[in-house]
Amino acid sequence: MQDKQVRVPTSTSGYLVPSDSVDLSPSDVADLQSSLSSILSSPISSVSDSDRKKAFNLLRTLLLSNPTLPPTSTIRKVVKLFNRGNGTRVQPNVLVGNFQKTMSLIRLFDHSSVSTPSEVTDVVECYLEVMKGMKFSGRWKDCLNLVAFIEKEVVGVLVEEGWRGRGCGGKGKTTEEEAGVIFNRIYTSALAVLNHCGSVSQTMLFLERVLDPNTERPFAPPTPATTLGFFNLALTACSKKKQYRKALELITDMERRNISPDIVSYNSVISAAGRNGDEAVKAFRKISSKGLKPDLVSYNSVMAAVAGDKKEYRNTFTYMDMINLNPKVQPDVITYTCIIKAHATGGDAGKALRTLEVMKEKDVKPDAFVYASAINACAKDRTQGVGPRDGGTWATKALELIEEMEGRGIKPNGYAYASAITACGSVGEWEEGVGLLEVMRGKGMEIGLVAYNSAIGGIVKRMKGNLKRNDEGGEEENEELWKRAVMLLEEIKGEERIKPDAISYSTVLNALSLAGRSSETLAILSEMKSGPPSIRPGLIAYTSVISCMGRSGEWEVGMKVFGDMKREGINGDRTVYNAMLSALGRGDRPEMVLGIWEEMMGRKGGEGVVEAGVDRVSHYGGRISPDFISLTAALSTLERHENYREHSDGIFKDAVDLGVVWKGKLDADIWEVNLAGMPISVGSVAIRHAVHRCVEEILEGGGVITKDLVFITGVGKGGDKEDRLTLKDFTRVYLRDELGLRTVGREREGGVVVIEMGTLKEWYSKYGGEEQ
Repeated sequence: MQDKQVRVPTSTSGYLVPSDSVDLSPSDVADLQSSLSSILSSPISSVSDSDRKKAFNLLRTLLLSNPTLPPTSTIRKVVKLFNRGNGTRVQPNVLVGNFQKTMSLIRLFDHSSVSTPSEVTDVVECYLEVMKGMKFSGRWKDCLNLVAFIEKEVVGVLVEEGWRGRGCGGKGKTTEEEAGVIFNRIYTSALAVLNHCGSVSQTMLFLERVLDPNTERPFAPPTPATTLGFFNLALTACSKKKQYRKALELITDMERRNISPDIVSYNSVISAAGRNGDEAVKAFRKISSKGLKPDLVSYNSVMAAVAGDKKEYRNTFTYMDMINLNPKVQPDVITYTCIIKAHATGGDAGKALRTLEVMKEKDVKPDAFVYASAINACAKDRTQGVGPRDGGTWATKALELIEEMEGRGIKPNGYAYASAITACGSVGEWEEGVGLLEVMRGKGMEIGLVAYNSAIGGIVKRMKGNLKRNDEGGEEENEELWKRAVMLLEEIKGEERIKPDAISYSTVLNALSLAGRSSETLAILSEMKSGPPSIRPGLIAYTSVISCMGRSGEWEVGMKVFGDMKREGINGDRTVYNAMLSALGRGDRPEMVLGIWEEMMGRKGGEGVVEAGVDRVSHYGGRISPDFISLTAALSTLERHENYREHSDGIFKDAVDLGVVWKGKLDADIWEVNLAGMPISVGSVAIRHAVHRCVEEILEGGGVITKDLVFITGVGKGGDKEDRLTLKDFTRVYLRDELGLRTVGREREGGVVVIEMGTLKEWYSKYGGEEQ
């Protein structure tokens, strides 16, 4: 062979570029080919890394010498060897590192020398290897450019100019059919790239272009089976990105093109529904309506969607029953994970753990996700005070599951640890939760934000418990706990991978609020306000700050914060209004308490609120239904002031009308009044309200009294911790001293106070039906 020097032609697409040529003698070429053949003759798995690189360089040298010299089959083998590493399977890291080098190698080959379908296939297979590298490196735009190049300058040119003249149709196929098969491979790979790293919209646009019947191409259109495959790849993209609506659009497009969706199609639609259990159930029902039979993927997909849905999670168990009735479908680890997750959603850790045991009995090996879901069930159990049957708490069970995982050689993931920390926090065992953070750090694990936030939440839980205990030891511990919460927030700030979110800050604010640390609370609030949108204070943060101002006696600051919140456009809820009522109560501001109540009721007024700098008219947002806490906070302030007694009566009437107290029972029988459980501040107004209602009925009945008036007080304390006066004693004293009504007790009914019918008649006659 005569030596010759060839330059690779430049393509306008940019994929073919000039390169320096290499002069080789025939003997040199023969030696290179021999060395290359020796390497390629060995199984891929036995080729060393150095020989893999050597084969690449040998081929590159041969191509630089003569771009038409190496057979396409040799180029294909080298590319495959170069991109598989030391194994036969695809290795993403190898593909990512090599795809640009592979591209540079293919550029050197003279594409115009290709003359048969098999040679075209070899070249295309090389480009498909490049596309795999693009897939794992997120280069979907480069992939689309490569597809356009292959269409125009690799396959397209050969079909139009070469194959027809050379009669290359084979195996009973025309050249257009041969090209169609090749292009289907290309388009399938491109859709896989878009599926992996592109947007759903871009995937759908590409699919539309591929299937556009108005585009002239020198190859046969895809068959219905191939088209179905294209659509399923696009549906998979919707599934991964949870684009349910776009998945439905694809199904509609398929039917418009007379392509019948198969079980794979509908499974993707179900998965695309994500956590929307209702939509997933609808998609699942479509399977049967279309004459298809659900498979395990169908069941797992719909179960995954409904398992975490508080409204739909019970359907998970129904689908499990359906699986058990179908001998062709056997539950796998995903199925059981869904069942455990559903039990977690339902707050039943006991059933979740029993499901874990059933798995083991059926030789379905639990993985890290199963254990993490079981631990999460322990965190969400609604019977924290009960705990497992074998004693302890669900927090201790969660820790045992962590140990069990490690004993089985299963590495606990971040979700498992975060759930265990949450379980510890839910019962106030904050030390164990913080200890798990240290375990994660000691193992070199990345501590996620959820784990940190759960640990801080555990601290807050303990602090709330300490406040309920109301003893000196609890107060001392809370002084240390708020500092620990702030330290954890600082640790999050010091992490490079994560940053604190609004939950982190709000939970720390809660800790500071419980400790009454007003200055620190305001500092955190200021930091949130000046930070990025992700940490801007929301309703929970403002509520904590206002509560803190109440605890520390700084109601003026609390009122200002309340006004700032409203000016930020944040609509308050019942909790923040209750916090405001409590803060104003501690400041003994009855006029402002009344204003807040009026605002909750959706009524304008309350000049005291305006005086504090809150523009009530511009921030008025309608009724916020008060609850018993609201009522207690308001009346405990107003009842301390004689001149606000009429307002107290009006507020109590609001509460009765809204069903906050008595819930219509007084309408059924106004002669039997239940005061049990009421604080004395509420009880006094309730007594006046009940007597007033009785007088109204007496007046309507022409002054006739036919019943005793009975107050049910119970035998417990009335809530006044200063004099420990029982509600029963208070009721008797109040009726006597404030209303002039004598009462009697009933020995058999210790928790009642009675105004006998005769006493009522005498009282009514004396005062002419006007209450005192």
